[in-house]
Amino acid sequence: MRRYSYMIRVLVIMILTALIPALSSCGSGASSTPDAKDAGLPPVERVLRAMIEYPNEELFNPTMTYIGLGVPEMTEEERAEAQAEAEKNREKEKSAWQAAVGDCFANGMFDTFYDNWERTEILGTARILKLTTVVKSVDIIDKEEEDNVKQYQVTIEATDDTGHVDTYDTVWLVTFDSADPQLLQSIELLADGGFFCRSGCPL
Repeated sequence: MRRYSYMIRVLVIMILTALIPALSSCGSGASSTPDAKDAGLPPVERVLRAMIEYPNEELFNPTMTYIGLGVPEMTEEERAEAQAEAEKNREKEKSAWQAAVGDCFANGMFDTFYDNWERTEILGTARILKLTTVVKSVDIIDKEEEDNVKQYQVTIEATDDTGHVDTYDTVWLVTFDSADPQLLQSIELLADGGFFCRSGCPL
């Protein structure tokens, strides 16, 4: 009897383990990796956090190549090795993005999202300015609107390397799939709230 009870418990644990990734999924399609940091969040917030929060070496860790005065010129072999390493890193990064937010997008729309420069605009700026950026809140601007296009206000908290903290209220336009409103068609930054002028904007 004890052995039977033990086997039942093991079977229940195995079933729950198999179900957890599916329950974490954004939409009705494939699930994301079970250990993804934001897997339990709504799809819009998962994508926004991926696009905004820095540092995140898994999703944004570009290969840097230095050229200019005082830098030895690369040989053909070194240049080929650097190019191969950069390509390897790009493939690894795309796989990481696919695992993190790929199932948040409607069929065929993840690649469009991934190829859009906006995907890493905030991450790249944070890297250059040595900022730590986090999403503090995500709110729908017009909750009464029933269209599949909605605006979100996203408050970003940015901490520089001296510990100084600023907050920015950004606005994003999100288009949902009409066939499955849980899935995204696109996401676009409408207003940066002054984030990109942090270090000064030209007049």
